[in-house]
Amino acid sequence: MSLSRVLLLVAVTSTAAGQPTAPAAIPVAGTVTGTITCADTQRPARFVQVMLVRKPDADDLKPAVVAAKPDPKRPQVMGVLVGRTGLDGSYTIRGVPPADYWVLARLPGYILPVGRVPDVEAAKDTETVMRAVPLVHVSGDGTSTLNVSMIRGAVISGKMQFEDGAPVAGIVVQAEPTEGGNATYVMEPRYLAGALGYTRDNVVTDDDGKHRIAGLPPGKYVVSTQISIDSDALKSNMNGTTLFGQGVFTLPITIYAAGAFHKRDARVFELAGAEQVADANLELALGNLHSVHGKVLVTEGGHPPDHVLMRLVDETDKQFERRSMVEADGSFHFGGLPQGTFVVTEEQGVDYADSDDIFAKRQKVVRRYGDVKTTVIIGDHDVAMEDVLLTEDKGKDQPDDAPK
Repeated sequence: MSLSRVLLLVAVTSTAAGQPTAPAAIPVAGTVTGTITCADTQRPARFVQVMLVRKPDADDLKPAVVAAKPDPKRPQVMGVLVGRTGLDGSYTIRGVPPADYWVLARLPGYILPVGRVPDVEAAKDTETVMRAVPLVHVSGDGTSTLNVSMIRGAVISGKMQFEDGAPVAGIVVQAEPTEGGNATYVMEPRYLAGALGYTRDNVVTDDDGKHRIAGLPPGKYVVSTQISIDSDALKSNMNGTTLFGQGVFTLPITIYAAGAFHKRDARVFELAGAEQVADANLELALGNLHSVHGKVLVTEGGHPPDHVLMRLVDETDKQFERRSMVEADGSFHFGGLPQGTFVVTEEQGVDYADSDDIFAKRQKVVRRYGDVKTTVIIGDHDVAMEDVLLTEDKGKDQPDDAPK
């Protein structure tokens, strides 16, 4: 067989009707190019990550797509394309499908111009969150150009130490805006959340306890850290009827600069431009903290419930909250508490039907118990609460499954 005959057989295939199929269409794709510069130095931003984040359309926000179940009839296109600048600050990203794209450049110390997202509801307003991010349009197979000037942000730095002066190393410190928040990780569609999910303003203290948070946009901030002071604060008990039904789970305590346990008492840092604040120190004065402990039992029979959530809230500061699950014997423990008056609530108390499957995601509920609230005053000592007795609540018409 001749070479031309072989090439012909490879190039042309036949359908069942004997007709040759049309060659597959080559997807149309364009190119985005530009230059990234630092506004404060007017020099090129070298080796900077550049992301093209596709602006979602109505189809992207359909429930099936949001639920990670894309429509098989709709062509799938990339949500994020990534490039990098060279020594001259220029970037080129090829193979870009036609659409509108936000252009995000990341460089430590410089502001990522993404709006604050305090909650899930605010995250739905994509236009507001991304209003300051430059947009480029890609159509056909041409080249689109967008230059970006990066703005240097403010800096908050300081040192974290224990009350005896020893440095606190390897602990996360974060700058939190007093207004707004940083919940971009809940945005839809998911590729948008992924692209913006690294915007938390936090760092880890070095071996000398020092921290430096850079690239902060103008605004008011509090500086905080979270720490667990109980060596066994996180553990699980596999003897329960469900994996999450028993065992201890306590949240870490939050400490604000300069050493406050309440956000209302935290020092507020007001930043403008590229100023630098160097005295955002945190002192972990943990010697005067106390604990509340006790046991939860069922009135009829005196046994511990299979599941109960413990919640402790400061009576004068509703933002100050601790949560804890209980041990298999019904005991609970809240540690790291300053002086004050607190309300301890036992809620979601249930007993499950016997089951050998401790990994079951949902268990059949056979009894539910009413919530119990107890006021606790912490002074100069730990507090041992009397046994909390739960009474079956037979009046609620609840589904027979485990609490969330």
